[in-house]
Amino acid sequence: MFLDRPLPFLFVDLCTQDDFFAPDTPLALPNAAAARRNIGLLARAGAQVNLPILAGCDVHRPDDPEFAGGKLPPHALEGAAGVRKIHETFVRGAPSIPRGGHRRPWVDLKSLRERGGQVVVEKDEFDLFSNPACREVVRALNAQELILYGAMLECDLFATALTARTLGQAVCVVSDAAAYRVPDAAHAALYGLQHRGVRAAPTEEILLRIALWKRRQERQRRKAHR
Repeated sequence: MFLDRPLPFLFVDLCTQDDFFAPDTPLALPNAAAARRNIGLLARAGAQVNLPILAGCDVHRPDDPEFAGGKLPPHALEGAAGVRKIHETFVRGAPSIPRGGHRRPWVDLKSLRERGGQVVVEKDEFDLFSNPACREVVRALNAQELILYGAMLECDLFATALTARTLGQAVCVVSDAAAYRVPDAAHAALYGLQHRGVRAAPTEEILLRIALWKRRQERQRRKAHR
């Protein structure tokens, strides 16, 4: 049955949280509004075809190393309002795997793969794979390519994409759905990723791929019911 085949792609939604995308936050990402519009388009399109989404969310403590030396202002603090996902990507009742990858309660990944929805993987470092559960989730959801978007391009997306490539995974960054803090650093990060085999694509291309996949699914369903 076609559901047993690898998914053509898996959305990896990184840090689409209020502290990154709401106005007047300490991070103040300059392209947050434009990226957020495209993130909303991607989230809606994925939901329409029941595509599973791996959502990486920052959950920080005030003394996390990421804030040392003023490199980044404190953000997405555990229990604070800024840790919440923006409404475009929020899925009520989505299961969450805490930092450290604790396995109880664990997530029904088979159901997620077949029916769609979202699994939240918490992290306190840039790299989503710093949560040891991430590798298992990616392996179980079994996609040919990871599609990354969210925040921040020069930090979280960059680190996560690099690790995924070292694991042999095809990766694409949605360039106009990736918010950044420092434009020059973001451009350098995207350039560096492309030299490591990571593709960059606009939202329009990803939406077209989803539409084509939806048509293929419908043809396969019709064929199965003949």
